[in-house]
Amino acid sequence: MLRYITRTVTRTESHLNPQLDGLTGAEYRRMCRYLTSIGELLVVREIVEELPPKYAFDERGELVWVNLTEDDIRAEMNKLTPQP
Repeated sequence: MLRYITRTVTRTESHLNPQLDGLTGAEYRRMCRYLTSIGELLVVREIVEELPPKYAFDERGELVWVNLTEDDIRAEMNKLTPQP
């Protein structure tokens, strides 16, 4: 059975509270003031996405599979080569 090193990326999305949808004029302003007062004018979500694994190891811990992109290789080379 292969063991993978998993990676995730976390991003944050924020948008206006959906309770404001369809409101206009005074109703909109009143609801904005109310939602602001209770701290819910902006709805913030944290999204965690799993990325495809880059390495796989067998039962003995030996590397059997690598999935590196051009950017991954360039980043590793930049770490190893001294920059002027």
